[in-house]
Amino acid sequence: MESDFRMLFITMQAAITYNIETDKAHEYLDFIKKQVKENCGKLQNETLLIDDKYLYKSVSPEEAYKAYDRNMKLVPSAELDKAFVNAQKSTAVLFSIPYGIGKGSLGPINTSALVYMKVIADAESFAIIGLHKAGIGSSYVSTLTKGDFKDLKDCD
Repeated sequence: MESDFRMLFITMQAAITYNIETDKAHEYLDFIKKQVKENCGKLQNETLLIDDKYLYKSVSPEEAYKAYDRNMKLVPSAELDKAFVNAQKSTAVLFSIPYGIGKGSLGPINTSALVYMKVIADAESFAIIGLHKAGIGSSYVSTLTKGDFKDLKDCD
């Protein structure tokens, strides 16, 4: 989706600038946390768009809306993409983005997995206004439980 690429390029450009200004290398999570701290208050006044495929199989849309308890819409990815690409006002979008590879071993077997985080970006300014837990797994597209929807409104 175009919004994924736009999010990637805008955020990475800002992260590189952050690294240069702070003389830090490879501190992407620090950059995201700084963005969230500066912009968290914006989330309360925006409609949060979430890809309807992120809904965990045992969570109904009604349960998700009740748990988030703010203005939110579960939408198809095409609608989410359109809102972000067109810089829709008063709208925030939840993205799941990979940001590393975790490596480890289980006995004699070496393993690796994607490390990802879910971030909420303002569709108009592209600023990161929320962070929802980092995770690790074989896919960066993980589903959201009722507890996750409650956590999303806390920004971090």
